[in-house]
Amino acid sequence: MTTIHELGRRDAILTATAEKLAKVGSDAIDIGAICRQLDISPSLVNHFFGSKSHLLIDAAIKGYEGYVLGQFAAVERAGDNPNAQLRSWIEAQVEWTLNNPGIASMMNFPRLHLPDGEALRPEARLQLEGSASRNLILLASILDRIQRGSSGRELISREEVGSKAGLAAATAYVGWLVYGHALWRSGQHAPTSDLPEVRANEDAIFAGVPLIAAQIAKGLAGRS
Repeated sequence: MTTIHELGRRDAILTATAEKLAKVGSDAIDIGAICRQLDISPSLVNHFFGSKSHLLIDAAIKGYEGYVLGQFAAVERAGDNPNAQLRSWIEAQVEWTLNNPGIASMMNFPRLHLPDGEALRPEARLQLEGSASRNLILLASILDRIQRGSSGRELISREEVGSKAGLAAATAYVGWLVYGHALWRSGQHAPTSDLPEVRANEDAIFAGVPLIAAQIAKGLAGRS
């Protein structure tokens, strides 16, 4: 039976790893150094997580769950206006990607961070899918209000999103748009991140992202 003391040590390893992973990525992380910092035996990594790769995935999941909570908090602070909510959702996405490049990389390319032939564990995939679903429902609820010209903070159901083709499409398109925007803002796209013609107009380009997202939602309103 796992004791409270063991849970405390496990959580300490997981939290410290997630914080370091967010900044440096999986290749540069030193689990031994983290354990020494916590005054914990490195053998506990295998005891609690099974392997270093499982620890890294669990740490990434913890970071991603924090990201989703941050999205909800940002939208809550925006009040009842859906356009303000959308701007806050986008800004929170960009800020998180800027501050957590290591975890963002693991979320998009998990196989690059796992040993050859090792797949993402089913329970880990379910955790990630659950968090992603909550975030997409949040975005869909905002876009639904924009499409209907209403205000508020209520969340619609997953089934309702699925029954509205225009809303489902808008959620997917806006999600992809904002993901690309956040990735570029984080400076990770080497081929284009320093193009002078883009950098010269970046403020205007960035300011237009919420406007484009809202237009996508309006343009797809009512489509089945």
